[in-house]
Amino acid sequence: MTANGRNATDPSPGKCCRRSYPILPWKAGVIQWWEGRNSHAHECFQRALEADPDYRLAQLTDQMLGAHIIAPWAMDRNAAYQPPMNRGPGIEGLDMA
Repeated sequence: MTANGRNATDPSPGKCCRRSYPILPWKAGVIQWWEGRNSHAHECFQRALEADPDYRLAQLTDQMLGAHIIAPWAMDRNAAYQPPMNRGPGIEGLDMA
């Protein structure tokens, strides 16, 4: 027996490994929101809530999307996230152009 109560030769995971973690889809949702992809963010927050319906942070951020709160920088074309293939070759402001 190991510390988590399972047999050391048993290949099946213990209870801790089977638990669903809502933080991973929530983090993905925050990244989607940050980039201005609110519909994708909503899907991620819903997955986090499926994993744990009581996960308050996922509830609040999903309500934020329901209130149509968009990241301010996502509304400004010059400040919005740009995929690498759409950016220029240099990094402005750091004399690395």
